[in-house]
Amino acid sequence: MTMHEPAYKKLIDEAARLVSERTGGRITFEEDILLPYFGGNIILRFALADGTVTKDELDELERLLYDTVPAGFLCDFMGSVYFRAGFRIPDFDDKLRRCLEVYRAEEITVSPFAGEVREECRDWLRGCLLNEDAEVWEIQEGDEPMILLLGDRNELWDEVEYIAMPVGFGVAERTACEGLMRAAMFAKRNGISLMRAIERITDG
Repeated sequence: MTMHEPAYKKLIDEAARLVSERTGGRITFEEDILLPYFGGNIILRFALADGTVTKDELDELERLLYDTVPAGFLCDFMGSVYFRAGFRIPDFDDKLRRCLEVYRAEEITVSPFAGEVREECRDWLRGCLLNEDAEVWEIQEGDEPMILLLGDRNELWDEVEYIAMPVGFGVAERTACEGLMRAAMFAKRNGISLMRAIERITDG
């Protein structure tokens, strides 16, 4: 990670505060995920207090997130929240591949934080003694950092040490990742939840 704190970190703190205040603590910030290769975007992932939630309500809540957080971020919920709302997608990776076909016209926007995200990515890769120009799908920071590169199939590698801290490494399937990104852009533009955008994809 960079020696100085990127400017987007303060905006993430602000987003967490605003969302919690606006929803009376019902929605809380959980994690941010950096997406260096696809537009240098940042996903802010939120949790929802226990209780009943419907698919329609999640559409409304994701619209609320986008209306509340500072511009330039992508937003969604933790997987457990979608599960509570009744989303069941057993063929998830197949759906993501189809998303790439169906949502191909959706533009993957370049984040206003792209420069900082990509510099952060290069620092992580250098610290792990890897090629700093590697195509990185996502970086999960936090207590158990994980870096996923883009490749032909999903697989996990052994951990490496970075500043006396173990870092998980692996590969994520490029086609599915791009499908997910385009689905996220469709969901944001149409005011529906990310999982709704994926679920609605049909086979064939």
